[in-house]
Amino acid sequence: MPPLYLRFRFLGARYHATPWGHHVNEGLVEWPPSPWRLCRALLATGFTKLGFQEDTLPDAMRALLAALSEAPPSYSLPPSAVAHTRHYMPIVGKTTKVFDTFAHVGDRAVYVRWPVDLEPESRALLADLLTHLGYLGRAEAWAEGAVLDEPPPGVTFDTRPLAADEPAPPGCDRVSALAPVRAADYAAFREGALTGALEAENQQRVAAGKKPLSKAARKKREADFPVDLLSCLLTPTDALHKAGWRQPPGTRWVDYARPVEALDPAPARVPTTALTTTRRRAEYVLFALASDTERGNVLPQMRRALIQCELLHWAAVKSLDKLKQTLGIAEHCPELTGQDARGVPLEGHEHAAYYPLDLDRDGRLDHVLVHARGGLGDLAQRALEHVRFSYDRDHEVRVFVNVAAMGDAAVVGPLLEHAGSSILNPTGARVFVTATPFIAPRHLKRSGRNTILGQVRAELQSRGLPEARDITFGARREVVERGFLRFVRERRGRKPPSTRPWWIRLELAEPPPAPFSLGYASHYGLGLFLPAPDEYALPHDRPSPS
Repeated sequence: MPPLYLRFRFLGARYHATPWGHHVNEGLVEWPPSPWRLCRALLATGFTKLGFQEDTLPDAMRALLAALSEAPPSYSLPPSAVAHTRHYMPIVGKTTKVFDTFAHVGDRAVYVRWPVDLEPESRALLADLLTHLGYLGRAEAWAEGAVLDEPPPGVTFDTRPLAADEPAPPGCDRVSALAPVRAADYAAFREGALTGALEAENQQRVAAGKKPLSKAARKKREADFPVDLLSCLLTPTDALHKAGWRQPPGTRWVDYARPVEALDPAPARVPTTALTTTRRRAEYVLFALASDTERGNVLPQMRRALIQCELLHWAAVKSLDKLKQTLGIAEHCPELTGQDARGVPLEGHEHAAYYPLDLDRDGRLDHVLVHARGGLGDLAQRALEHVRFSYDRDHEVRVFVNVAAMGDAAVVGPLLEHAGSSILNPTGARVFVTATPFIAPRHLKRSGRNTILGQVRAELQSRGLPEARDITFGARREVVERGFLRFVRERRGRKPPSTRPWWIRLELAEPPPAPFSLGYASHYGLGLFLPAPDEYALPHDRPSPS
């Protein structure tokens, strides 16, 4: 029997859907889209776009739904990142905070393989329905669908149904998805369940000295049990809740094997087993920030970038310690601690650095990019996944964080570029300027290697960065105009040799391989260099400085 192949793309790069039985504020994403959701989306499209009427539903639609309920599909899921936004929803007399969690899938597609053989009329109707599909999941998850003759080369349907006693393969999570039951199975279930419910209610009434159910009461009770599978699909969710259904009638839970990287990081997953080596090292982690205060969502100002990045580092180390205690391991994690097993600080700047970002350009810190040149191992990735907030005890401010993306530049880069950030240097620029003030790491001297020029060159060399062809230091006016004097420039308990902020423009001999920061507290937000806007660019044929 030839299988049915479907393709779904999300035009807004996001898939919004909450699994059945969970509240939207739990921060969970239904991934993959459940077979039950797919069937209901097809029906909804037919009613809204093709003029379906419940009493004159096309026979081809009934045959299509019956075929799709015969067996659950398999999926090919693109690597995606879970993220969320927070906003206040108005209700009667007040507002309530809502967490809108979604899977960021970018421009990658979801492929579905359904082991069913459709009649030509049903296949043609399915193609028409997918052509008119407006969204899949919540209304903001704009989608387009298509029927394929064959999947593209290289597509593997590794998110597949599992037997009841079948363990998840190595490198896979076990997740559950809601699927329709066969029409005949539902008919048998309804007959038995309805008979049992009516008998039980009659027995209760007789025991209480009341008359058995009247004909009208029996008919009203029967209405709580949809007459067939199609009626189950058409019954609104609020009506199911009102009738007391904990799970939609006509459905069953299907366990799937889902690759761990299909939704990385997975939300709120507490590890209870030993670490595995199936996860690849990640070079970047992008955190999205949100702050709860009496005034609503108020994020830290960029001038407090050093404080917030250091707080986030402490939260990561605390999460690491808790994770090691939970797992009962003593494994060292130098990429997060910045120290070797003896507590000696690392050299070479291979460990994690925290880069503050203001992606919406409102002067406030809304994202932090964690970059480890040497990569983040499985233990470090899990620790960062479980960071939920940082807390500034001096100001009693709690900033919530959520992993928006994790992986290499190919995974994180598109999100940053979409937000207008050039920190990963997609154009291969060679001219850079300081986005946060550079603070000299050693006492400044008038001559020798510890001049400000010598220290910048030494910082570039210590990180293995290309040689600088030109280094320009801004005048005090440039420093003042960019607000560098207002930046916090001292780590807690670690005062720098000099707190003087510098604005610097660099022209490197070649594009650097990754983002970089230089100087004192460069791992905590200071001395961050970003590609220069056009007005600072220099001709590439400018002579090298003597």
